[in-house]
Amino acid sequence: MSTTRIVPVTVFKRDGAQVPTRYGVVVPKFGTVGELKQALSDLCGVPKDALVITDVYASKFFKEYKDKEMLDAITERDVIFAYEILVPQADTDMSTWNIAYCPVIQRREETVSTYYYGSTTKISNFSSPFILSVSTEATYEDLYNEILGHVRRYIRLPAPPTTQAAEEPEHNHGRKDSVSGYESDNEDDQTSGAPQKHLHRQGDGSSSVAQLPAPPSPPG
Repeated sequence: MSTTRIVPVTVFKRDGAQVPTRYGVVVPKFGTVGELKQALSDLCGVPKDALVITDVYASKFFKEYKDKEMLDAITERDVIFAYEILVPQADTDMSTWNIAYCPVIQRREETVSTYYYGSTTKISNFSSPFILSVSTEATYEDLYNEILGHVRRYIRLPAPPTTQAAEEPEHNHGRKDSVSGYESDNEDDQTSGAPQKHLHRQGDGSSSVAQLPAPPSPPG
């Protein structure tokens, strides 16, 4: 009788430009989440203390697992994601930081057609959530840029303005600006509940990501 099991875990690095990687982690069948984190750390190179183990359902966080929890709490149907977070180290510039961990869920507006009510819009989750590690002294612009860094690898910029449009800046001509006009090139990846090694597949460019607003101004 086997005393081990394999737990599939998808690892998201702090560098949002890196593609998430899926690992099959061999752990004791009656082990703990802490043992899972240590085995995963040996595979991916991220320190154990900098890993957060979560269960993701319907493109949002469902649960965070603690080190002392038993692995039998994780079933074969669960979608397990591990996130690298920033942990202050002694004797470094970060040792005095107060760090906030911000979960981010990606959402978009969709048009839905119904028999009785015609077309209507709804907001739905899509793709994979992620976690930001930021200083509590970060500005709204810092937070905005952190989020943009995580989604930049699967969005594309709009086409540059034409010469005529550049000469007539007072007319918008219906174009979107360079930030809020981003469009997505990826398909939904986690709605099926089965994570892939490359979570963000490139589509045909027809799908669109929720509009990213300009960085908000600090309350004044």
